[in-house]
Amino acid sequence: MAANRRLRMKNKQLLSFLQEMDTLESAGYPRHVWDMEQYPTPPDLASELLINLELVERAIEGRTVVDLGCGSGILGLGCLLLGAERVTAIDIDPNCVKLTQSNANDLGISSDQLSVIQYDIKTIDTDQFDRADTVIMNPPFGTKDQEGIDRIFVEKGLGMATNVYSLHKSSTVAYWRKAAANELHCNINIISEIQFPIERLIKLSVSEMWVIGRRKRIVLVTVTASIIGLFLAICLFTPSTTTDTHFISGGNGNLPNPDIDHLPTQNLTVYTCSRPSSSSTIIKHDLKQIKGIFRHYVPKSFDPKYKNYCWRSQLKLSALPHTVPDLRHYYESHQLADYQVNELIQKAGGAVDGINGDTLTCIPSVFMAGFPKSGSTYIYKLLSQHPSVSPGKVKEPHFWTSFPFQNKNNYNKLAVLTYLANFKHASNCSSTDSDCVTIDASQSLIWNTRYTISDCTLPRVFRELFPNAKFIINMREPTSRTYSDFHSFSLNDCSQFFKSVLLSEVFDRKMKSETGHFSSCLQSHSLHYCTQESINYPAKVFKDCGEVRLGSSVYVSHVKRWLAFFPRDQFLFLRLDDIINDLYGTMKEIWSFLGVRVLSQEEFAELKKRVIRKPKEYNSMKDSTRQLLDDFFRPFNEELAETLGDNKFIWK
Repeated sequence: MAANRRLRMKNKQLLSFLQEMDTLESAGYPRHVWDMEQYPTPPDLASELLINLELVERAIEGRTVVDLGCGSGILGLGCLLLGAERVTAIDIDPNCVKLTQSNANDLGISSDQLSVIQYDIKTIDTDQFDRADTVIMNPPFGTKDQEGIDRIFVEKGLGMATNVYSLHKSSTVAYWRKAAANELHCNINIISEIQFPIERLIKLSVSEMWVIGRRKRIVLVTVTASIIGLFLAICLFTPSTTTDTHFISGGNGNLPNPDIDHLPTQNLTVYTCSRPSSSSTIIKHDLKQIKGIFRHYVPKSFDPKYKNYCWRSQLKLSALPHTVPDLRHYYESHQLADYQVNELIQKAGGAVDGINGDTLTCIPSVFMAGFPKSGSTYIYKLLSQHPSVSPGKVKEPHFWTSFPFQNKNNYNKLAVLTYLANFKHASNCSSTDSDCVTIDASQSLIWNTRYTISDCTLPRVFRELFPNAKFIINMREPTSRTYSDFHSFSLNDCSQFFKSVLLSEVFDRKMKSETGHFSSCLQSHSLHYCTQESINYPAKVFKDCGEVRLGSSVYVSHVKRWLAFFPRDQFLFLRLDDIINDLYGTMKEIWSFLGVRVLSQEEFAELKKRVIRKPKEYNSMKDSTRQLLDDFFRPFNEELAETLGDNKFIWK
C-alpha cells in the first residue's frame, strides 16, 4: 500500500545526479562489448523507473537491492540515492565494475552501502548471497550470440530476491507468459510501456542492422514467484503489444494489446494494473473485441468543429425502440430472439464502411464517471438545464462497464447501436449548436472492472477511442459514501427483509469484517489488486442482499488508474461538500471545464427552480463504525490528496 509516500528526492533531483554519472564512453573505456549486448539505460528512463517503483511498489527505500548486469551502476546507485539499505551490483565486464565503483565514489557512497562484484551471471551461485528484497536489471535481449540469456537473468533474479524488476522486449511477452506459468512457476504482471532508445550497436548480418536512433519497444514485467517456500516476487515488464491488458504510462500492468501499439508512452502518473482472481460467473471482456465491435459503427476520427464526438453516417437510430428506460436490456440475449436482433440491426444500418452518409451522429465526449452517492444525479440534472448541454435518454447507460458480450456477434452490434441511440438527441443538438455537449453519466465507469479482463482494460480502450475525452469525477467523504451506498443496495435489493433489522448494526459488523479482509489482502498484494477484489466480489450482508462495496470508496486506486492514461487537465474532481456549500461556484467550475457559457447567478437561480433535490434519510451510522472507517480510509485519502495536489481530499 503506497499511502502518502514522501521520497527522499524528486524525479528532477534524482535525474540530475544520474546525468552526472560517467558512462563507459565518457570514462574512457571501450564504448560497448558487442557480444554482451550492452544497452545503457538512459538517465531519464532510469530516474522515472526508479521513482515509479518506489512510489507504487515500495521496492527501494529501506530495501536490500541487487543490480544484475549493472553496467555503469545507474540503477543500483539510483536505488541508494532513493534510500535503499544496501545494493549489490554485479556485472561480467570488469570495466563496468570499475565504472560503477568510480561513480559510487563520486556520489559519496560508502562500501558499507555498496558491493560491486565481477561475475558471470550464467555461472553465479545464488545461494552464496543473502536473499535480497529487490532485483532490478536491464538484461541483454538475447538477440545476437546469447540466445536465452534474458531467461537466465530472470531465473537467477528469482533465486536472489523476492521481487524482480526487469526490462524485456515487448515482442517476447507471449513467451514470458508461457514460461512463467509452465516452467518458472511464477506470475507475470506488465508494469508499463516505455520507449527505449537503441543506438547503432551491432551489425547482425549483411541484411540486418540496427539503425542509429531507432527506438525498440521494451516491456517492464513483474514476475511473482509462486515456488513453494518463496514469498510472492514481482517481476516488471512494460506493456507493449499482446492480448488484453494493463497498459499504463508509468505504472504496473499485466498484458498489452497488439492493436494499440501506437498509444502515447509519456508517463502521466503511476499505477499498478491488476488482474484479480477470476470467477466463472462473470463474463470477462476482451479489449480487441470491445474495440472491434465499436469500430463497426464508430469511425476513428470525428468532425473537429463539434464538441461532441460527431460524424456523418447512414445510421437510422430512430428505427430502434425507446420504450425501456435502460437501453441495455435490448441487447441482452434473454430479451430478444435472434430474428428480432437481426431485424433491428438491419433497420439501423449504417456500418462504418458506409460512413459518408447524411445523418449527423454524435456520442458524448464528456463522461461523468463516478462515484455513486456523491451528488452526480443532482449535478447532472442541473447541467441538463443548460441550453448547450443535451442529456442522453438514460443518464447512466453503463454501456462500458456492463457490456454482456455474447457468442453471437449480432448481439454485440445491437449493443453498440442502442448505446448510440441513447444519445440521439446529442446529434439533434449538435446540428444546431456545434458547442453542444452531451454527457454519459454512468457512475460505474471509473471504478467497476467486474466485466473486464484487467482493471486497465477500460482506460486503455478510452485512450485509443476517445483520447480527448473529459471526465467529471464526483467524490464524497468515503466513510459516508460507503454507508450511503450500502443503504441504497440494501433498500433496493431486500427492503422487506430489512424492515426488522437495524441497518447500522448490520453495517458495523460487516465493516469490521471487510476492513479486516482488505488489510489482510494488502499483506501479500498491491492496493489496486485488493481494491478490485473487493469490487469484483462484493460482500453480501446476508445471502443475495445488501452489497458492501468497500473498494469503490478507495478513490486513489481508481483515480491513479485513469490518470495513468489521461492528462490531469482532462479531469475535473468535485467533492459533495463543495457542491453543498457553494453550488453556484461548483457549477461555474463545471461550465468552464465543459467550455459552455457560464450562466449568471440570476439565470442559475431560475434554472435551479426546475430541479428538485431529494436527499435520502436513514439511520445514523454508529460512532464506532465511523471511527473504524475513518481510520481505514485515512491513508488512502492522504495519497489521493497528494496525487491531486489538494489537501481538501483528505476530508479532515
